[in-house]
Amino acid sequence: MIYPDLRFMHAGGDGGPRSTTHVVVIHATDNTASASAEATFAQHRPDNTSAHFYNDEGAVIQALDTSHIAYGCLYHGNQISIQFEMCGLSNRLSDATMRKVAPIVARVCHDWDLPVRKIGAQDVRNGVTGICGHADITAAFPQDHGDHTDPGLTFPWSTFISYVEGASVQISDIDAQYLTWRVEAITHMFDQIREGPEKGANCDIVQTLKRIENELKALTAPSTQAPALSDGELNALAQKVAALLPQPPSAADVAEELAKRPGNG
Repeated sequence: MIYPDLRFMHAGGDGGPRSTTHVVVIHATDNTASASAEATFAQHRPDNTSAHFYNDEGAVIQALDTSHIAYGCLYHGNQISIQFEMCGLSNRLSDATMRKVAPIVARVCHDWDLPVRKIGAQDVRNGVTGICGHADITAAFPQDHGDHTDPGLTFPWSTFISYVEGASVQISDIDAQYLTWRVEAITHMFDQIREGPEKGANCDIVQTLKRIENELKALTAPSTQAPALSDGELNALAQKVAALLPQPPSAADVAEELAKRPGNG
């Protein structure tokens, strides 16, 4: 999965589709380079080291499809993980850096049905699902002869997990990356919104859509063009939108209306 609301810089170390996903792995880059610099380097570094995401205090950059193998923590770890590189030094990653990436970690955990919990090396070795550090992968698979201990012994796991737990995944649940550009289209399908001198200003449906749009604007930077949806994605979005609205039309009606609008593929 590639998230269209994030900048994408394809890493050279792309191992292709991954068959198993047990853990989210948190790394520290252990240098002072920015997320953009790290992602740029990953595009052409000779050893093919890679991660799915790079972030600093200001940006989160995606570098690989989350369904593909990243080359960030040797063989066994790479086969089971989605990997995040937080820019900074082990044990000294800033609070802003952790807060910046927490919503994306929450989204990944939601999309891959992974529980938001810290797990240790033995858990990883036993196939328990959750979130761990590179150090836990090193300890779980000594046969790989890894030596990395990031994000460090004093990384504030309880604080970071609380940020991930607190990050809203509700926007992800309603396909925010598509819905932002379709609020207007959905609104216009309701006759009651177009009738009356106030043009539906007091309609519950309008207020619901305005609230969704405001939440999206607060959490994402709107794109200038909506990405195309497949038929399956369009139907799934229609069902989710219909469930949000008072006295909703059928999902098929919403899908039909959305399909008439520009940018729907």
